[in-house]
Amino acid sequence: MNEDPDTEFVDSDIERRSGPWRLILIVAFVTLIGVLLVPGESPQAPAPVSGNDTGAVAPSLLDDARPAAAPGVTARQLIAESRAATDPGLDRIVDTAREMQANGAQTDAYLLLFYAAREGHAGAALTLAEQADPAHRDPTNSFHDSADLAQAYKWYVVAIERGSTAAQQRLAALKRHIEKLARNGDEQAQRLALKWQ
Repeated sequence: MNEDPDTEFVDSDIERRSGPWRLILIVAFVTLIGVLLVPGESPQAPAPVSGNDTGAVAPSLLDDARPAAAPGVTARQLIAESRAATDPGLDRIVDTAREMQANGAQTDAYLLLFYAAREGHAGAALTLAEQADPAHRDPTNSFHDSADLAQAYKWYVVAIERGSTAAQQRLAALKRHIEKLARNGDEQAQRLALKWQ
């Protein structure tokens, strides 16, 4: 067989391939159908509650009515303002945190105290320590569900580093409490007692 060298590699049976276009068209078509089947953006008025003659409607979960601010939002705004200011106003932050805690805004209060303590406010660190210390925490108004010896230790140390003498006394009392628990077999207390050795 003596074939022409120019047509040697040419396939005489030309097979047309559709390439990716068929798949692209299918995906576009399915997407278009999906978009058309999804309800529009304008919400419909909810149906009246049966047996209600006043014409009032049942509340909808889709209503735009939302609480004023989610937990932590106010604190994050105050922290952002504090970071942007030349004077961070840590005393004002701590006072606001205490007001928020008294009003039940625990998340905001905790975030503000945490920020102030990390920025160097001894009183904020002391408050965080007291919230975790079993001897000083108020279970009805605490950030923690239960006493947390490790958190109390950590924040007392921070408060001491920031110059709090009250934190020194509280840490000494916490140390005695932890040593007693460690002697009685409490594993967490035993681990914490090692930090004092």
